[in-house]
Amino acid sequence: MIFSRYQFLAVAVMASGLQGAHAAGVKDCDGALVKATYNRTDKQFVDWRLAEQVDESSYNSAKAEAAGNAVIYGVPMGANYGQFKESIQTLKRSNSQSFTSDTFRNVAWTGLDPNAVTTYSDCLKALSKKNLVFIPRFATTSDISFDLDYTVIGRSPNPLPVKWTGIEKKNNVLPARLDAGTTPIIIKRPAKDSNLAVSGSGLSDTIIVTPMPKPLTDADLYVNRCEIVRTPTPLPQLTPGNSTTWACLPLQKGDYQVSVNMTPSVAPAKAVRVNYTLKLITGSGDKSKTVDLGGNTMDINASAGLPNVFQVSGVPAPIAAGEPVRIQLTINGVADHCCFHTSNHRDGTILVPESVQITLNRVGA
Repeated sequence: MIFSRYQFLAVAVMASGLQGAHAAGVKDCDGALVKATYNRTDKQFVDWRLAEQVDESSYNSAKAEAAGNAVIYGVPMGANYGQFKESIQTLKRSNSQSFTSDTFRNVAWTGLDPNAVTTYSDCLKALSKKNLVFIPRFATTSDISFDLDYTVIGRSPNPLPVKWTGIEKKNNVLPARLDAGTTPIIIKRPAKDSNLAVSGSGLSDTIIVTPMPKPLTDADLYVNRCEIVRTPTPLPQLTPGNSTTWACLPLQKGDYQVSVNMTPSVAPAKAVRVNYTLKLITGSGDKSKTVDLGGNTMDINASAGLPNVFQVSGVPAPIAAGEPVRIQLTINGVADHCCFHTSNHRDGTILVPESVQITLNRVGA
């Protein structure tokens, strides 16, 4: 069959448009990728360079499903997107290193579950509108796995003969033909950023693959001091038996001195005696550890001129590099002051203030 130059031009324009559609689809699905990976605690996911790539829409989506003390790629969410970005700048300091959006995706793919259909893969399939399309499935530090989906249209051949570009052929064995449906593809990470492309019979797709970025040093990734001065909204209202937490920025390894100072109130307003405890929690899941910071009994009675302060000062605590660190306040009991109860009564609700002073200072820093 003979094509005119105008027909060839039409095919080229169509292929270019499809590639542009997939590029837009990849970007439009970044929110789903964030949702699938933001709370991973593997070392490569505690990195402010990943958090930098989170836009406000993705932040709001993550915050809507998470507790107030949750983190996004190791960075505390804070009360709003502005505070989240402030925390990133605190961690970044004068460091000029950042991820491109393509490097962000290539790192985030390592957090996808290879055994589960994710909202991310569903998003890519829904937005691509293509008959030949790469769907990232999973990645490691050395390999990237894709599903390559081929849908037969019109007289498109089945199997489809294809050509590959942008890949180091000596390190990868890729199929010369694709059967209709899904073909698993595994490639070695390239030595430098590369446009992995597949094409055949007027169909094509391309996706950018990158090497794993060099990890930052702990000194560049983490800080040696945690200072929290605000409680994220909505402000907690704690009845006996309930807790709230504050999250630190990722910290460097070392021994820290922990101090906490806050002035709560009670509802309904009256004089009460409060039994409370303060704890430092490090790590997550079954690897979490707890340091008892103290706390005991405190009277809330502003009319009598009492200090009404929950506080501890200079409590030592060892912390590993980059692990999640939270300060937890638990209300054990609230008793009417008139009777000087010391047992765990439930005579009121403790209102946690917005203004707090929580500090962790690394010894010797």
